[in-house]
Amino acid sequence: MEKETILVVDDNQQISRLWANELLPSLGYTSLVARDGKSALANLHKQQVSLMLLDLQLPDMSGLDILRQLVREGKNVPTILVTAQG
Repeated sequence: MEKETILVVDDNQQISRLWANELLPSLGYTSLVARDGKSALANLHKQQVSLMLLDLQLPDMSGLDILRQLVREGKNVPTILVTAQG
């Protein structure tokens, strides 16, 4: 059985590294990392993911912008939106 893939989209290198290299693999998931919106969308266009952990604030666009783009494209990606902002 193939492992499910989770895309971690976060510009904070420490947070994305923790999720992608430690937590998710220890739970049996494969992980991908994107540090900005453009990279996240590129990953989503070339690979099927089971879940996206998406930061609200990214350097080039917001997490909501990414979700809006996916809706325009007719893509349904289960997403958990996260933020370190208050």
